[in-house]
Amino acid sequence: MNLARMSSRRIGLFTLHVGPETYGIPGDRAFGVFRLGRVTPAPLAPPALLGFSLVRGRILATISLARRLDPAARAPAEGSPGVAVEHGGDRFGLVADGIEGVEYFEPEDAVAAPADADPARLALCAGAYRRGDGIVAELDVGALLRLPVPRVEPALVRMS
Repeated sequence: MNLARMSSRRIGLFTLHVGPETYGIPGDRAFGVFRLGRVTPAPLAPPALLGFSLVRGRILATISLARRLDPAARAPAEGSPGVAVEHGGDRFGLVADGIEGVEYFEPEDAVAAPADADPARLALCAGAYRRGDGIVAELDVGALLRLPVPRVEPALVRMS
């Protein structure tokens, strides 16, 4: 968690949730919301990469946040909400269980990660903020995009 980057200005996060957990994408990275429609699967893709979707005339690689957090999670249903995100000039769709909207946090709302937090999930987070009686984990967009690549065994080819 990067608590060192905190300054005196407010932090805007586009909030979404997977199950009971709330996550946030930096507000300047989110550029739209959508409902999951038809997805064209990507062969040999990791479970988190659902495939490619057409969203407002753009083809987006579509990632399941639930499966990014837990590869064994169920696939999102058609109609699930998603947020279109930009990172490093690339655009992709991030599908969640629900979308809340933009929330602003003060630097003093920053909290340290719980001692019992899953290290794999912590690697996907850039920080966390107190909200009421809960926590909003800020997602590290770059880390989300570093999908594990499945190992593919080379096919045996018979030369004659």
